[in-house]
Amino acid sequence: MAIISINKRISKILENTNQMGYSTGIDKLDDAIHGYQNGKLITVAAVSGCGKTSFLTDGIIEVSKQVPVGVFSIEMGTKEVVDRAVYNIAGLNYHRCKKSITKKEAELVEAAKMELSLQHDIFVAGKDNKGNPEFIQVDCMYPDFILDKNKPQDSIEIVMDEMYDAGARAFFIDYIQLVRWGFKSESETLRLKELTNRLKADALSYDVPIIILSQLTKEAANRVKKKDVDPTPTISDIRDGGYIVNDSDVILLLHRPDMIDKTNEELNLLVDAEEDAQIIIGKGRSSPSGTINIRFKAYCMSWRSENRKGNDELF
Repeated sequence: MAIISINKRISKILENTNQMGYSTGIDKLDDAIHGYQNGKLITVAAVSGCGKTSFLTDGIIEVSKQVPVGVFSIEMGTKEVVDRAVYNIAGLNYHRCKKSITKKEAELVEAAKMELSLQHDIFVAGKDNKGNPEFIQVDCMYPDFILDKNKPQDSIEIVMDEMYDAGARAFFIDYIQLVRWGFKSESETLRLKELTNRLKADALSYDVPIIILSQLTKEAANRVKKKDVDPTPTISDIRDGGYIVNDSDVILLLHRPDMIDKTNEELNLLVDAEEDAQIIIGKGRSSPSGTINIRFKAYCMSWRSENRKGNDELF
């Protein structure tokens, strides 16, 4: 067993203090939280329909420019994960192009596929079109792996380990309340406690950032529908979130104020519209709290600014 002096250990810790992690793709967010840092558990929370998965897609694309990434999509199929990334890069309306696509748009999609293939590997563990778990890679040289449906408590960590051995140096999970890791607890809260403890331990042991999505409570979702109360989310709105809050190093809350006033017709995703949005830093062990104002593009599922420098603002 190797013995390390305390002075050397302290020096190593000080070297990593405030060290810049992988860029999020949003300059002001990078400035605030120092990017997605190794060993950190980062939670991104919002009400249903706010765009959590779009934010995750942005992160997958941006981080895969820097290192290979692993993605666990509990809700989406693997094809949808890849499609979202392609249309995000192309800046095209995902929903409209799925119905009808022009020649020019098809060319942009092919160019986006090429751009994605030139980035680092993206390993995706999700579901096939029959709802069965599967593990695929985008333009990888490695063989496919299948999640073991008979051993769900082990297979996710087995696949994470295989992804890491294949090169993955950041992991994204969509979303935490849907993860079933084989825990048999008395309550959902205790199950999440074990789960977040395990994920935080994984972040430290692999020395990688793990970014997880989380739902907010029904009460938070109901506030969005009312005009006489403040709908802005807080960390206390995270569903069954006591232990999620405790174990997370960083918590980001997504908020779209315009969701309150828009009708279903105005939320039509076939229209190429943008709206004001906010990324609220609800917790950061070494980061300031605050709000980043940004533009959200629902049609191509992106929270990133077109020209990022100077387009987002931290208060």
